[in-house]
Amino acid sequence: MGYPVRTETVRANRPGGRGQQSGALGVGQGIYEASDTPLHRVGEKLELFGGRIFRYAHFYADTTDTTLGGYLMAPDISEQDRAEIDSLIVDVASDSGNYSPAAGATKIEFTLASVDKNEFQGGTMHITDGEGEGHTYLIKRNSASGEKLDSDDPALDGTSSVILELYDGVVVALDTDSEFVIIGNMWKNLTPADSTDTNVSGVAMIGMDVSVKEYAWVQTWGPGTVIVYEAVTEGDMLAVYGTTAGQAKIRNDHVYPDIGYCLQDQSTGGGQCAVFLQIAP
Repeated sequence: MGYPVRTETVRANRPGGRGQQSGALGVGQGIYEASDTPLHRVGEKLELFGGRIFRYAHFYADTTDTTLGGYLMAPDISEQDRAEIDSLIVDVASDSGNYSPAAGATKIEFTLASVDKNEFQGGTMHITDGEGEGHTYLIKRNSASGEKLDSDDPALDGTSSVILELYDGVVVALDTDSEFVIIGNMWKNLTPADSTDTNVSGVAMIGMDVSVKEYAWVQTWGPGTVIVYEAVTEGDMLAVYGTTAGQAKIRNDHVYPDIGYCLQDQSTGGGQCAVFLQIAP
């Protein structure tokens, strides 16, 4: 029996189109290298032999020691608060507006000031209330506040209008009662995880000085090395520490996200420890 040829058209017709497919086929940057320009899409996945998985990341802040890896990293909430990591909810524009959010629509218009172009790119839109609630969509791109996405787009509804383009059309038509949250790209604007920036995205492989270079890989799954705050025992489950940025601690209060489990005994805190990471497979 024959098999159909895998063409670009076939890929484009998959749910979400080729833009949602993740996996670095040609690696342009090693896992122990940093770059001042992106050589992969932010969020691109890389899997290596031995069960180690990585994501390509944009760093917003230096690691505490710019000569070492092992720091837990998370998106900086102060940089992405408009991306709704702090749960701001906005209403979708009226059905009678320029971008009617009917079923199948891929462009949504809403009002939000001071949004930069493609600030939400690679993030997700979560319908949390009203028509369409419970659905999640990957964001392809967005306009800046008061600007169109494409020159032939309809006129904007207002000077603070933002146009959000999704990879997939909305499944259920949205209306003025629909509310949504936008979560920014989980591998963009990374800073050492702490009590404010808790949504851990991975572990830095190298020390980062973002004034020089700001793009590098973070490890998200498999055997890795992490700075631990306290003495640990093989098999201990670990979580983000919170108090000291970038470090892990034994999970005992369920306040901060889990990151994996210890592969060794470590008799002192503040050092590096072998950990089986379980952040993003």
